[in-house]
Amino acid sequence: MLCMTCDCPEKDAKALGPELFDADMTSLVDLANWNMHRFPWRPWQSNFRVYCLMICDDLAVPGRRVVIEGNNVESAYLGGSICSERAAISSPTFRSLKEPLIRKVVISTDSKECIAPGCLCREFMSSFSNAETEIIMTNADKTRIVSCFLTDLYSYPFAYGRLKRNHIEPFAQTLAQKVSMSG
Repeated sequence: MLCMTCDCPEKDAKALGPELFDADMTSLVDLANWNMHRFPWRPWQSNFRVYCLMICDDLAVPGRRVVIEGNNVESAYLGGSICSERAAISSPTFRSLKEPLIRKVVISTDSKECIAPGCLCREFMSSFSNAETEIIMTNADKTRIVSCFLTDLYSYPFAYGRLKRNHIEPFAQTLAQKVSMSG
């Protein structure tokens, strides 16, 4: 299959598979940028595309690593729009993982500036990430590439995200008692 703009062979992220995890940052940025251009239209609210490439492990299946893709989709009502990161996490491939762990996220955009995940995306990703989850962001012409960890962007995730599932209810009960005593 050939790409729409220059007739070069497609660089489909999913076809490249798990070895993407070990690829260097420049290769990942090139791949994300190329894949972003597969979407021919620009959303009409922001007027720029955002593409997200996630490399995820399934902790329930040792050795299972998958590549997930997402792009921003905007409707006339901006509140009904979805960002590329949440689109990737909402994809059937991601939802098929029994114990998903996001290892790397690469975000490419048409914007002149790098686009960092917004607050809701950071919250969403933190549910499936750890301290080593790397976020790589680039702008339209790849003159700016920024790499950091999700914890750098979102250092204080919601309380329930830091607790094991069986500790949530006791934590909530204790918190409720403290709140009711102070009121």
